[in-house]
Amino acid sequence: MEDFSRRTFIGGTIAIVATLVSSQGSNAASTYKLGKTSKFKPGSLLIVTVPGQGQKVSVLATATGFFAFSTSCTHQGFQLQAEGKKLVCTYHGSQFDAKTGNVKAGPATRALTKYRTSVKKGYLYITL
Repeated sequence: MEDFSRRTFIGGTIAIVATLVSSQGSNAASTYKLGKTSKFKPGSLLIVTVPGQGQKVSVLATATGFFAFSTSCTHQGFQLQAEGKKLVCTYHGSQFDAKTGNVKAGPATRALTKYRTSVKKGYLYITL
């Protein structure tokens, strides 16, 4: 049996940690263009598909900005529908505020995931 030195142990441990850390780096946020801001009229709540991702998000347009959230119900993951200024799960009745993502009615107990929005040269962008 070969001797296992302290130096070998530390070197191996560092290599393992470096591999684990680098494999987690693939979760970096990406920004996507959703379309011209004129498509999102103030007061409207739209569910749109993020180009190239297939993921649906809700976008609430207001006079002061845009609010974007996941459209996956935090209760059991069903797709939410836009109704007025709220997002509704038609399967179990959960309701979420379209501006804050907070639960308005259960059975869901967790708020929706919020996404950062930005406007550049007349286009709305979302960061996932």
